[in-house]
Amino acid sequence: ALQSEGGMADVQKLKKPMSLACAVALFNQLSGVNAVNYFAPRIFQWSGLGHSAAMLETVGIGLTNLIFTSIGIQLIDKL
Repeated sequence: ALQSEGGMADVQKLKKPMSLACAVALFNQLSGVNAVNYFAPRIFQWSGLGHSAAMLETVGIGLTNLIFTSIGIQLIDKL
């Protein structure tokens, strides 16, 4: 176990960021975004895009998810 001089003060300090991080992870699972990511190429193909375009659009969605996840991590770390 990790020992620190702050004790309970450290736990209280981390309570809000940890709660927010867990809430974001829970929302991510409950929103169904993983299902959208999994089926994105097929959805784009059904909308009339070719295979290559559908895959490229899926990469765009993944990059957007990465960027906003990174922003969220930075915001939570500032708390």
